Amino acid sequence: MLFGWNDPEVVQELKFLLSFIESNGFDLNREWDAFGDGTINNDSTIYTITLTDHLGIVLLDAYKSRAINDDILTYISNLLLNISHADSLNDGYCISYSDNINDIVGCVHNVNISYALFL
Repeated sequence: MLFGWNDPEVVQELKFLLSFIESNGFDLNREWDAFGDGTINNDSTIYTITLTDHLGIVLLDAYKSRAINDDILTYISNLLLNISHADSLNDGYCISYSDNINDIVGCVHNVNISYALFL
């Protein structure tokens, strides 16, 4: 059982996560056809949901608990602000699924909700 951000095991895992991000970035490090439509995203594609939900929400909680400073959150925020809008709406906009041009089509609602929640 883990006991908060001061638990030695949590501290160790957080250090590992931050080190991993510093070494590898936020991409999947592999090609992927995100929509199953035959367009292959390269291995350096950054997915919006990875920044917001998979890593961002954990890092936000770590920051609120004073386990980390805001440097990585500022970096994630800047990455998010540079992700294109999807091109599918006439009266509003959605955030693209990733930073890859293949993913600017359509609106994926969990991506947009997580984007709004994170920022």
